[in-house]
Amino acid sequence: MAHINRNYCKTFNVALNKDTVTKLADQECTEVMFSSTSDDIKIYDKNNPTAYFVVPKNTVATIKGVTNSMDLSAMTATGSHTIGYRTQFYSGLQQTFV
Repeated sequence: MAHINRNYCKTFNVALNKDTVTKLADQECTEVMFSSTSDDIKIYDKNNPTAYFVVPKNTVATIKGVTNSMDLSAMTATGSHTIGYRTQFYSGLQQTFV
């Protein structure tokens, strides 16, 4: 049986604007890692679009517990900036083998 690597990571860049919430790419994953060198980022969950996490400028943050990166949206705190994010599966999850 062929091995299938479920931990195939992809990196994206997205242009964000203040006051415009932008949905992330449609990519299956369990977590999304964000980084911005130009501005703070507000990360929104599609299940509660009024609440957000703030990822400060020059900080790397990982949002876990998603099933697809498009479950999240983002917006910059000021102006227009491009941010990078990376999707991945299984970052140190405890696995039990029986």
